Amino acid sequence: VVSMAALVGAAVALWAPSVANNDFYLREGVGRRFGGGSTPATYPREAANTLNHLPPARTFANLDAAAFLLGTTEAPLFIDGRTEAYPKARWAEYAQVRSSGPAALNLLMRNEVSAVVLALSSGAFSNLAGNLMASGQWYPAAADAGGVLFLAGVPQAAQRPLDILSSGAETLLAGPITDPTRRADDCLAAADLFELDGNPAAARRALSTGLDARPDHPNLNHNLGNLMLAEGNFSGALPHFQQALAVNSRLAGSALNAGVCQLRLQRPEAVVASFERALRIDPTQVGGWVNLAVALRGLGQNDEAIAALEKALALRPGDARLQGQLQQWRRTAR
Repeated sequence: VVSMAALVGAAVALWAPSVANNDFYLREGVGRRFGGGSTPATYPREAANTLNHLPPARTFANLDAAAFLLGTTEAPLFIDGRTEAYPKARWAEYAQVRSSGPAALNLLMRNEVSAVVLALSSGAFSNLAGNLMASGQWYPAAADAGGVLFLAGVPQAAQRPLDILSSGAETLLAGPITDPTRRADDCLAAADLFELDGNPAAARRALSTGLDARPDHPNLNHNLGNLMLAEGNFSGALPHFQQALAVNSRLAGSALNAGVCQLRLQRPEAVVASFERALRIDPTQVGGWVNLAVALRGLGQNDEAIAALEKALALRPGDARLQGQLQQWRRTAR
Protein backbone atom coordinates (compact mmCIF):
# COMPACT_ATOMS: atom_id res chain seq x y z
CA VAL A 1 0.00 0.00 0.00
CA VAL A 2 2.80 2.37 0.92
CA SER A 3 4.59 1.60 -2.34
CA MET A 4 1.43 2.17 -4.36
CA ALA A 5 0.78 5.45 -2.56
CA ALA A 6 4.30 6.58 -3.33
CA LEU A 7 3.85 5.72 -7.01
CA VAL A 8 0.54 7.58 -7.18
CA GLY A 9 2.09 10.58 -5.47
CA ALA A 10 4.98 10.60 -7.92
CA ALA A 11 2.59 10.33 -10.87
CA VAL A 12 0.52 13.26 -9.60
CA ALA A 13 3.66 15.31 -9.04
CA LEU A 14 4.67 14.71 -12.65
CA TRP A 15 1.17 15.11 -14.08
CA ALA A 16 -0.03 18.25 -12.30
CA PRO A 17 2.49 20.70 -13.82
CA SER A 18 1.69 19.45 -17.31
CA VAL A 19 -2.03 20.10 -16.73
CA ALA A 20 -1.82 23.50 -15.03
CA ASN A 21 -0.10 25.22 -17.92
CA ASN A 22 -1.24 27.26 -20.86
CA ASP A 23 -0.24 24.76 -23.54
CA PHE A 24 -2.46 22.08 -22.02
CA TYR A 25 -5.52 24.34 -21.93
CA LEU A 26 -5.02 25.63 -25.45
CA ARG A 27 -4.62 22.08 -26.70
CA GLU A 28 -7.69 20.81 -24.86
CA GLY A 29 -9.85 23.82 -25.67
CA VAL A 30 -10.71 24.55 -22.05
CA GLY A 31 -11.67 28.13 -21.28
CA ARG A 32 -10.97 28.06 -17.54
CA ARG A 33 -7.22 28.29 -17.13
CA PHE A 34 -5.31 28.63 -13.90
CA GLY A 35 -1.97 29.95 -12.76
CA GLY A 36 -0.15 32.35 -15.04
CA GLY A 37 -2.63 31.92 -17.84
CA SER A 38 -5.80 32.40 -15.77
CA THR A 39 -8.51 33.93 -17.92
CA PRO A 40 -11.60 35.85 -16.71
CA ALA A 41 -13.57 34.68 -19.73
CA THR A 42 -16.40 33.27 -17.61
CA TYR A 43 -16.45 35.98 -14.95
CA PRO A 44 -18.62 38.92 -16.12
CA ARG A 45 -17.44 41.30 -13.39
CA GLU A 46 -18.69 44.50 -15.01
CA ALA A 47 -22.11 42.96 -15.53
CA ALA A 48 -22.27 41.95 -11.86
CA ASN A 49 -21.13 45.37 -10.68
CA THR A 50 -23.77 47.09 -12.80
CA LEU A 51 -26.53 44.74 -11.64
CA ASN A 52 -25.62 45.46 -8.03
CA HIS A 53 -26.32 49.17 -8.61
CA LEU A 54 -29.73 48.57 -10.19
CA PRO A 55 -33.09 47.62 -8.67
CA PRO A 56 -33.50 43.82 -8.59
CA ALA A 57 -34.28 42.61 -12.08
CA ARG A 58 -35.14 39.10 -13.16
CA THR A 59 -32.03 38.02 -15.02
CA PHE A 60 -31.29 35.42 -17.66
CA ALA A 61 -27.66 34.30 -17.60
CA ASN A 62 -26.11 31.56 -19.67
CA LEU A 63 -24.48 28.77 -17.70
CA ASP A 64 -20.98 30.15 -18.20
CA ALA A 65 -22.02 33.31 -16.33
CA ALA A 66 -24.72 32.07 -13.96
CA ALA A 67 -22.59 30.67 -11.13
CA PHE A 68 -20.56 33.87 -10.92
CA LEU A 69 -23.71 36.00 -10.73
CA LEU A 70 -25.18 33.66 -8.14
CA GLY A 71 -22.21 34.30 -5.88
CA THR A 72 -21.74 38.03 -6.51
CA THR A 73 -25.22 39.55 -6.97
CA GLU A 74 -28.71 39.46 -5.50
CA ALA A 75 -30.26 39.29 -8.95
CA PRO A 76 -33.11 36.75 -9.20
CA LEU A 77 -31.82 34.43 -11.90
CA PHE A 78 -34.07 32.81 -14.49
CA ILE A 79 -31.84 29.75 -14.14
CA ASP A 80 -28.60 29.52 -12.19
CA GLY A 81 -26.90 26.35 -13.41
CA ARG A 82 -27.87 23.95 -10.62
CA THR A 83 -29.27 21.17 -12.76
CA GLU A 84 -31.12 19.52 -9.88
CA ALA A 85 -32.98 22.71 -8.94
CA TYR A 86 -35.08 23.11 -12.07
CA PRO A 87 -37.62 20.94 -13.89
CA LYS A 88 -37.17 19.74 -17.45
CA ALA A 89 -39.59 22.37 -18.71
CA ARG A 90 -37.34 25.16 -17.47
CA TRP A 91 -34.27 23.59 -19.10
CA ALA A 92 -36.28 23.31 -22.33
CA GLU A 93 -36.89 27.06 -22.11
CA TYR A 94 -33.18 27.61 -21.57
CA ALA A 95 -32.45 25.63 -24.73
CA GLN A 96 -35.00 27.70 -26.62
CA VAL A 97 -33.35 30.94 -25.52
CA ARG A 98 -29.97 29.53 -26.51
CA SER A 99 -31.35 28.82 -30.00
CA SER A 100 -31.97 32.59 -30.33
CA GLY A 101 -34.34 34.10 -32.87
CA PRO A 102 -37.73 35.80 -32.30
CA ALA A 103 -39.02 32.88 -30.21
CA ALA A 104 -36.18 33.36 -27.73
CA LEU A 105 -36.87 37.09 -27.36
CA ASN A 106 -40.58 36.42 -26.90
CA LEU A 107 -39.84 33.83 -24.22
CA LEU A 108 -37.70 36.32 -22.30
CA MET A 109 -40.54 38.83 -22.48
CA ARG A 110 -43.16 36.31 -21.33
CA ASN A 111 -40.99 35.41 -18.34
CA GLU A 112 -40.57 39.10 -17.44
CA VAL A 113 -36.81 38.97 -17.85
CA SER A 114 -35.40 42.48 -17.96
CA ALA A 115 -31.66 41.75 -17.76
CA VAL A 116 -29.56 39.29 -19.77
CA VAL A 117 -25.94 38.42 -18.98
CA LEU A 118 -24.06 36.43 -21.60
CA ALA A 119 -20.53 35.10 -21.30
CA LEU A 120 -19.49 34.92 -24.94
CA SER A 121 -16.29 32.88 -24.74
CA SER A 122 -17.86 29.60 -25.91
CA GLY A 123 -19.57 31.19 -28.92
CA ALA A 124 -22.81 29.34 -28.15
CA PHE A 125 -24.71 32.54 -27.34
CA SER A 126 -23.24 34.84 -29.99
CA ASN A 127 -26.41 34.63 -32.09
CA LEU A 128 -28.61 35.54 -29.13
CA ALA A 129 -26.35 38.51 -28.35
CA GLY A 130 -26.68 39.65 -31.94
CA ASN A 131 -30.47 39.26 -31.78
CA LEU A 132 -30.63 41.39 -28.65
CA MET A 133 -28.52 44.08 -30.28
CA ALA A 134 -30.65 44.11 -33.44
CA SER A 135 -34.04 44.01 -31.72
CA GLY A 136 -34.16 47.63 -30.62
CA GLN A 137 -35.67 46.38 -27.36
CA TRP A 138 -32.41 45.68 -25.52
CA TYR A 139 -29.18 47.62 -25.10
CA PRO A 140 -25.71 46.76 -23.73
CA ALA A 141 -25.17 48.29 -20.30
CA ALA A 142 -21.81 46.70 -19.35
CA ALA A 143 -19.11 44.76 -21.15
CA ASP A 144 -15.74 43.22 -20.35
CA ALA A 145 -13.77 40.06 -21.05
CA GLY A 146 -16.31 38.04 -19.08
CA GLY A 147 -19.36 39.01 -21.10
CA VAL A 148 -22.07 41.56 -21.74
CA LEU A 149 -25.04 42.78 -19.72
CA PHE A 150 -28.12 43.67 -21.77
CA LEU A 151 -31.01 45.59 -20.25
CA ALA A 152 -34.53 45.80 -21.64
CA GLY A 153 -35.76 49.13 -22.94
CA VAL A 154 -34.07 52.19 -24.35
CA PRO A 155 -31.17 53.75 -22.45
CA GLN A 156 -31.14 57.31 -21.23
CA ALA A 157 -28.06 59.34 -22.03
CA ALA A 158 -26.89 59.25 -18.41
CA GLN A 159 -27.29 55.49 -18.03
CA ARG A 160 -24.26 54.36 -19.97
CA PRO A 161 -21.34 55.74 -21.97
CA LEU A 162 -21.65 55.70 -25.70
CA ASP A 163 -20.15 52.72 -27.51
CA ILE A 164 -20.08 50.49 -24.42
CA LEU A 165 -18.94 47.47 -26.43
CA SER A 166 -16.09 49.15 -28.28
CA SER A 167 -14.89 51.00 -25.18
CA GLY A 168 -14.85 47.71 -23.26
CA ALA A 169 -12.86 46.11 -26.06
CA GLU A 170 -10.35 48.96 -26.21
CA THR A 171 -9.87 48.72 -22.45
CA LEU A 172 -8.96 45.06 -22.87
CA LEU A 173 -6.48 45.84 -25.63
CA ALA A 174 -4.86 48.54 -23.52
CA GLY A 175 -4.48 46.27 -20.50
CA PRO A 176 -1.05 45.86 -18.89
CA ILE A 177 -1.08 42.04 -18.98
CA THR A 178 2.36 40.57 -19.58
CA ASP A 179 1.60 36.83 -19.78
CA PRO A 180 1.36 36.07 -23.54
CA THR A 181 -1.53 33.61 -23.24
CA ARG A 182 -3.53 35.87 -20.93
CA ARG A 183 -2.89 38.71 -23.37
CA ALA A 184 -4.13 36.56 -26.24
CA ASP A 185 -7.26 35.60 -24.28
CA ASP A 186 -8.13 39.23 -23.65
CA CYS A 187 -7.59 40.09 -27.31
CA LEU A 188 -9.96 37.26 -28.23
CA ALA A 189 -12.59 38.68 -25.87
CA ALA A 190 -12.03 42.16 -27.32
CA ALA A 191 -12.57 40.79 -30.83
CA ASP A 192 -15.89 39.26 -29.73
CA LEU A 193 -17.05 42.66 -28.44
CA PHE A 194 -15.98 44.41 -31.63
CA GLU A 195 -17.81 41.78 -33.71
CA LEU A 196 -20.96 42.29 -31.64
CA ASP A 197 -20.59 46.04 -32.17
CA GLY A 198 -20.48 45.49 -35.93
CA ASN A 199 -16.85 46.51 -36.37
CA PRO A 200 -15.01 43.69 -38.20
CA ALA A 201 -11.96 45.86 -38.90
CA ALA A 202 -11.42 46.43 -35.18
CA ALA A 203 -12.09 42.74 -34.50
CA ARG A 204 -9.37 41.85 -36.97
CA ARG A 205 -6.99 44.27 -35.26
CA ALA A 206 -7.71 42.62 -31.90
CA LEU A 207 -7.17 39.12 -33.29
CA SER A 208 -3.90 40.12 -34.92
CA THR A 209 -2.73 41.73 -31.67
CA GLY A 210 -3.50 38.51 -29.82
CA LEU A 211 -1.60 36.43 -32.37
CA ASP A 212 1.41 38.70 -31.94
CA ALA A 213 1.43 37.56 -28.31
CA ARG A 214 0.57 33.91 -28.92
CA PRO A 215 0.84 32.92 -32.62
CA ASP A 216 -0.39 29.37 -31.99
CA HIS A 217 -3.60 30.33 -30.11
CA PRO A 218 -6.23 28.10 -31.79
CA ASN A 219 -9.30 30.28 -31.22
CA LEU A 220 -7.57 33.42 -32.41
CA ASN A 221 -6.41 31.58 -35.53
CA HIS A 222 -9.86 30.13 -36.16
CA ASN A 223 -11.62 33.49 -35.79
CA LEU A 224 -9.13 35.36 -37.95
CA GLY A 225 -9.48 32.61 -40.53
CA ASN A 226 -13.25 33.13 -40.45
CA LEU A 227 -12.84 36.84 -41.15
CA MET A 228 -10.54 36.13 -44.09
CA LEU A 229 -12.90 33.44 -45.36
CA ALA A 230 -15.77 35.93 -45.33
CA GLU A 231 -13.59 38.33 -47.34
CA GLY A 232 -12.87 35.64 -49.94
CA ASN A 233 -9.20 35.45 -48.97
CA PHE A 234 -9.02 31.66 -49.08
CA SER A 235 -5.25 31.37 -49.37
CA GLY A 236 -4.82 33.66 -46.36
CA ALA A 237 -7.48 31.94 -44.25
CA LEU A 238 -6.31 28.36 -44.82
CA PRO A 239 -3.05 28.54 -42.79
CA HIS A 240 -4.97 29.92 -39.80
CA PHE A 241 -7.40 27.00 -39.80
CA GLN A 242 -4.49 24.60 -40.17
CA GLN A 243 -2.64 26.23 -37.28
CA ALA A 244 -5.74 26.03 -35.10
CA LEU A 245 -6.02 22.30 -35.81
CA ALA A 246 -2.33 21.74 -35.20
CA VAL A 247 -2.81 22.90 -31.60
CA ASN A 248 -6.36 21.69 -30.87
CA SER A 249 -7.25 18.67 -32.97
CA ARG A 250 -10.88 18.76 -31.77
CA LEU A 251 -11.85 21.88 -33.73
CA ALA A 252 -14.34 20.48 -36.21
CA GLY A 253 -15.15 23.97 -37.48
CA SER A 254 -11.53 24.63 -38.37
CA ALA A 255 -11.31 21.37 -40.32
CA LEU A 256 -14.56 22.16 -42.12
CA ASN A 257 -13.47 25.69 -43.02
CA ALA A 258 -10.07 24.46 -44.15
CA GLY A 259 -11.94 22.21 -46.56
CA VAL A 260 -14.00 25.14 -47.82
CA CYS A 261 -10.78 27.07 -48.52
CA GLN A 262 -9.23 24.09 -50.29
CA LEU A 263 -12.39 23.67 -52.36
CA ARG A 264 -12.16 27.27 -53.54
CA LEU A 265 -8.43 26.86 -54.16
CA GLN A 266 -9.16 23.76 -56.29
CA ARG A 267 -7.33 21.19 -54.19
CA PRO A 268 -9.82 18.30 -54.44
CA GLU A 269 -7.93 15.56 -52.59
CA ALA A 270 -7.14 17.90 -49.69
CA VAL A 271 -10.80 18.98 -49.61
CA VAL A 272 -12.02 15.43 -49.02
CA ALA A 273 -9.40 14.83 -46.33
CA SER A 274 -10.42 18.02 -44.47
CA PHE A 275 -14.14 17.29 -44.62
CA GLU A 276 -13.58 13.70 -43.50
CA ARG A 277 -11.47 14.97 -40.61
CA ALA A 278 -14.21 17.41 -39.59
CA LEU A 279 -16.76 14.59 -39.58
CA ARG A 280 -14.53 12.30 -37.54
CA ILE A 281 -14.45 15.04 -34.92
CA ASP A 282 -18.18 15.78 -35.12
CA PRO A 283 -20.28 13.41 -37.25
CA THR A 284 -23.47 15.41 -36.52
CA GLN A 285 -22.51 18.28 -38.86
CA VAL A 286 -25.07 18.38 -41.65
CA GLY A 287 -22.96 20.90 -43.55
CA GLY A 288 -19.95 18.65 -43.26
CA TRP A 289 -21.73 15.73 -44.91
CA VAL A 290 -23.14 17.97 -47.64
CA ASN A 291 -19.73 19.47 -48.39
CA LEU A 292 -18.12 16.04 -48.40
CA ALA A 293 -20.79 14.81 -50.81
CA VAL A 294 -20.12 17.70 -53.19
CA ALA A 295 -16.35 17.15 -53.00
CA LEU A 296 -16.67 13.40 -53.66
CA ARG A 297 -18.99 14.00 -56.59
CA GLY A 298 -16.45 16.43 -58.03
CA LEU A 299 -13.91 13.59 -57.96
CA GLY A 300 -16.33 11.29 -59.77
CA GLN A 301 -16.96 9.14 -56.68
CA ASN A 302 -20.73 9.17 -57.16
CA ASP A 303 -21.64 6.25 -54.89
CA GLU A 304 -19.63 7.70 -52.03
CA ALA A 305 -21.18 11.12 -52.66
CA ILE A 306 -24.69 9.68 -52.48
CA ALA A 307 -23.83 7.87 -49.24
CA ALA A 308 -22.56 11.12 -47.71
CA LEU A 309 -25.69 13.00 -48.78
CA GLU A 310 -27.84 10.24 -47.30
CA LYS A 311 -26.12 10.79 -43.96
CA ALA A 312 -26.82 14.51 -44.18
CA LEU A 313 -30.50 13.79 -44.86
CA ALA A 314 -30.64 11.33 -41.96
CA LEU A 315 -29.59 14.19 -39.70
CA ARG A 316 -32.13 16.57 -41.26
CA PRO A 317 -34.90 14.36 -42.66
CA GLY A 318 -37.33 17.17 -43.42
CA ASP A 319 -34.98 19.15 -45.64
CA ALA A 320 -36.71 19.34 -49.05
CA ARG A 321 -33.59 20.71 -50.76
CA LEU A 322 -31.49 17.75 -49.63
CA GLN A 323 -34.24 15.33 -50.62
CA GLY A 324 -34.42 16.80 -54.11
CA GLN A 325 -30.64 16.76 -54.52
CA LEU A 326 -30.42 13.15 -53.41
CA GLN A 327 -33.16 12.08 -55.81
CA GLN A 328 -31.41 13.84 -58.68
CA TRP A 329 -28.06 12.20 -57.91
CA ARG A 330 -29.67 8.78 -57.66
CA ARG A 331 -31.33 9.21 -61.05
CA THR A 332 -28.11 10.27 -62.76
CA ALA A 333 -26.21 7.37 -61.13
CA ARG A 334 -28.42 4.73 -62.80
